[in-house]
Amino acid sequence: MEHTAEHTVERSRSFRSDNSDGGDGGDGADSVEGVVRPREWVHSAESKYGEDGERQGDDIELATYRVGSGQSDSGSDGVCGGYHDDEGAGESDSDSDSDNGNGNGNGNESERHAAGSVVWRRLLRIWRGPSRPSDRIEDFRHGYSPWVYLVNRVPLALGQRAGRRTRLAVLAVYFAGLLVTLRLLYGHLLFGAPAVDGTPAVTFPCGAAPKLWLGANDKCGLHARRCMGPFRRHETLYVRCPAFCGGAGLAYDVVKYADRRVQYQPYIVQAPAPADDGSPVYRGDSFPCIAAYEQGAISQLFGGVVALHLDDHFPYDTAEPPRTNDSGPALLFDSSFPASFTIGPAVGAVRNGHDLRLLGIVAGLVFTAAAALLAYDARVFYLTTVAVLYTTIVLCSDPPVIVDFLDNRYGGGDSAWRLLSLYVRRLIPLGLAVGFVWKCVGEYTFRAGGAGGVQRLLFLAGAWLTALNNLTFDRLPLDRLLPSDIAHRPSSIAAFLFLVGLLLCCAVVQGRRIWRAGWFRRAAVGYAAGLAGLVWVGRGCSGLLALDGVPGGDVPGLVLRVHHWALGLALVFACKTRWTGSYIMQGLCVGLLLNGVGRWGFASVLEQHGAVLRDRDSVAGHLSRPAGVRFDPATRWAQVLFAPADSAKITVSAGPTPAEQTVSVNGRRARVKLLVNDVLVYAGPARGVLVPAPAPAAPLYLRAAVCYRPGPPAGPDSGLDGAGDDDDDDDDDDSAADGSAASDRGFRCSGWSAAMRY
Repeated sequence: MEHTAEHTVERSRSFRSDNSDGGDGGDGADSVEGVVRPREWVHSAESKYGEDGERQGDDIELATYRVGSGQSDSGSDGVCGGYHDDEGAGESDSDSDSDNGNGNGNGNESERHAAGSVVWRRLLRIWRGPSRPSDRIEDFRHGYSPWVYLVNRVPLALGQRAGRRTRLAVLAVYFAGLLVTLRLLYGHLLFGAPAVDGTPAVTFPCGAAPKLWLGANDKCGLHARRCMGPFRRHETLYVRCPAFCGGAGLAYDVVKYADRRVQYQPYIVQAPAPADDGSPVYRGDSFPCIAAYEQGAISQLFGGVVALHLDDHFPYDTAEPPRTNDSGPALLFDSSFPASFTIGPAVGAVRNGHDLRLLGIVAGLVFTAAAALLAYDARVFYLTTVAVLYTTIVLCSDPPVIVDFLDNRYGGGDSAWRLLSLYVRRLIPLGLAVGFVWKCVGEYTFRAGGAGGVQRLLFLAGAWLTALNNLTFDRLPLDRLLPSDIAHRPSSIAAFLFLVGLLLCCAVVQGRRIWRAGWFRRAAVGYAAGLAGLVWVGRGCSGLLALDGVPGGDVPGLVLRVHHWALGLALVFACKTRWTGSYIMQGLCVGLLLNGVGRWGFASVLEQHGAVLRDRDSVAGHLSRPAGVRFDPATRWAQVLFAPADSAKITVSAGPTPAEQTVSVNGRRARVKLLVNDVLVYAGPARGVLVPAPAPAAPLYLRAAVCYRPGPPAGPDSGLDGAGDDDDDDDDDDSAADGSAASDRGFRCSGWSAAMRY
């Protein structure tokens, strides 16, 4: 095309000299940088409307003249008559350029030799892109309903016909209404304390409730003493549950009860026998709010306040083995447990009992739609939309902290002040990321492209779809894009294939638009380099080790994770086109970025291997988990069995009685923890354990873990180290062996063994 450019300049000069006396007449022409543009075809990016107020073209089109031809590449119809569709022109022009170059003998010799085959020529043409890139924006004038055209022209007409004072007044009213809504609605969401007859109600999330039961296994300490206080006092606890618990409140991390594993379902453990009034009885470690939703005590859209009646008795039926209840998601348990609760309605005058986050979402939708239609400046629309979306995510739809209003009064960890602190802390780096996205993508598509009301509304549709990710895509049976998670959940494969197929379809459609716009080579090189970097980092992480002080560790230390924010930020640059569908895709990416940062922050794409495990017992510490527990029902002595793979590290010294058995790891005295019916009953020196009988004729479920003090093997003359000082500690009730974190300080524990039923 070099020869065409040279002759274009010559033609331009002669044409300008021939019409130098034409003045401003209709037969004259303008020349920009040596390229002829007939005056009736000229339209600037600043003036997109004619005298009649109708929309004109959006791009400055350069009319070039070929050698030996008096016709322009743009055609004779021009673009001033409305929307001019020149899609596919680049393809035909590319063919003609190749033919002309070969026929006249003026083409590059190396290019002519490289285009020896048809396939190679087509690939080369695809790689180079069209000779005349086209990236037009739709004005919806032809082929659409008149209402669509009117909606599209609302923000542009407001900017043209309304004066500066009118526009400022509209913005002032808009932001005043936004601030009043924030003050009233979000003030209620963050500081509207619920109460029943003046008694404050505690707020629980849909899932686990650590304020009721600290956690599974040994989190509640020996005999669950750290959690049993309210249950022993038979308290009635008023609880406000949030909205949208249906489909939420799942146990994503593996929770073990009896000899079963619970994952990707609500953890609701129910007694086979109901209470005296016929209501279900739940085990004390069940998730209360999702149990209340399944029982029908709270609303899906507005949550509600319920009364938890706590008790230290769990009615069990030995004739009923633990199984999944066919009538609901509850799991049945056939043995004893120290705590239980029933759920009933809150009787009395309830104040602030409903969760109004649905109104917050509706208010956000209204204000962003108003900004799309009323904001003439695209920068005002874009930044206002991002701010409203981020505020809705963090403070309303998917907050990182479920605000407990009692913590607002007493300064707990789940207070509104902590939530507001997280809001500000994540807003500052997010602002830099959004500014970068606006400069690279948004300014081209919205401001320079002159996007109208329809394009803005389509952007909002995509942005809200992913900004409310916890209510949309999170309801798919897909946890994380990790091979281990997909393999453990069979239904995840179909959801994963659906998302991959959808992404590939969008990539193909958007890739063609990028090619027509002339960005293909740049985008292909950038994304190929990014993908190669991800593969390199992912393969490199598998060889990293992160076991401090443990020689010979073989646990991978870092795992590559592509979080929501990283995925949205990476894909948004592929949406830099003015095609109508690209505005939806751009909104999806921006919403994904906002949701990821608002909910989880800028989480690292390289995380420790232990942090991403759903089953923490699969890899824990330097030892594999014990093989099981041997139990003698006649004497009630239990002994921990160890895996053969650890035989080189573990030494078991048998004594005349099980109580005199000792276990050491690398020459250092080890500790053992024993769970009976998911409650810690022993934590101390590794030896035989006398298991108490929790209830007559009740089955027992035993699990164990071994703990050791890391370090080099003890010398033959050094004696036993570590827990050797605990030789006299054979009292299960000793405070130093209560299973708390303080008693395990300096020790590394293995995972829990599989439960064995006796």
